[in-house]
Amino acid sequence: MNGWDEFAAAALEGRPLPLEVIDIHGHIGDYGAFWAPGRDAREMVEVMDEVGVAVTAISANSAWSAEAKIGNDLVARAVRAYPGRFVGYAVANPNYPEDVDGELRRSFDELGFRMIKIHPSVHQCSLTDERYEKVFVFAARHNAPILTHTWDKDPLCSPEVAAEAARRHPGVTFLWGHSGGSDVRAAVELAVEFPNVYLELAASGVVDGRLEYMASRVPVGKIVFGSDFSFISLPQQVAKVAFARISPAAKRSILHHNAARIFAAAGIDAP
Repeated sequence: MNGWDEFAAAALEGRPLPLEVIDIHGHIGDYGAFWAPGRDAREMVEVMDEVGVAVTAISANSAWSAEAKIGNDLVARAVRAYPGRFVGYAVANPNYPEDVDGELRRSFDELGFRMIKIHPSVHQCSLTDERYEKVFVFAARHNAPILTHTWDKDPLCSPEVAAEAARRHPGVTFLWGHSGGSDVRAAVELAVEFPNVYLELAASGVVDGRLEYMASRVPVGKIVFGSDFSFISLPQQVAKVAFARISPAAKRSILHHNAARIFAAAGIDAP
C-alpha cells in the first residue's frame, strides 16, 4: 500500500480533502511561551477552509496557561462568531479546587461546551493527583470527553500515568493528546488495554512511518485526528494523514468518523 489515493491527490494539488475533516485538538488566542501565527478565529477558519477541515475543537491558550474563565469566554465568542466551525473545550485549573466545579458548570450550562481540556504539564498536576478528581467526576457525570496532554518523558502525564487515570475512571473518555509525545510506542501498547482511550495525532515532528506503526497495532477506530493548530501548521498535520501508507477507509476513520462518534456520544452535532 503506497498511500496514493484521493486524499493524497487532493493534498498534492492544494485542494481541500474530499471529506469533512474533524480536528479534535486546536488552540486559539495568545500564548506567552512561544509565537503562534494565525491564532484568531477568522484566520483559523481561512486555513481550515483551504485544507478541508470542517470543524476544530478548541481551547484557549489563556484558559489552560493563565486564567480559565477569560480563556473559556474567548472560546465561546469564537464558537458564536463561526457557527458550526468550532467546538469548545472547557478548562478548569485543578490548583484552584474551589473554582473547578463552578467553572465547568458555567462552561457547560451557559457557554454550551461539552468537552474538557486539561494540561498536567502546565498545571504541574499529575493525572493521578486527587486535584483532578473533580474534573473526572464532572466529566463522567456529563459524558464529556477529556483531551489531556500526554508526554513520554513527563512523569505528570506519561502514558503510564495516563493509563492509570483511565483505569481509575472507566466512565471517562480520554483523548491522549500527542499519543504520548516524542515516542508513541508506550502509548500505543497501553491504549489497546482501555476502551475509553483514544490516541490523538498532533505532533510537530512528522516521523515517517509513525501513523502506519500506530494503525498496525491498535484498531484504527481508536485514532483521532488532531493538529495542535494554531501552534502547528494545519496543512502539515493534514498532509501526514493524507499521504500515509494506510487505506482510504482508515484515513476516513481517522479524519472524520472516529471523532464524529465521540462528538455524538457527548451530544455534539458533527458535520
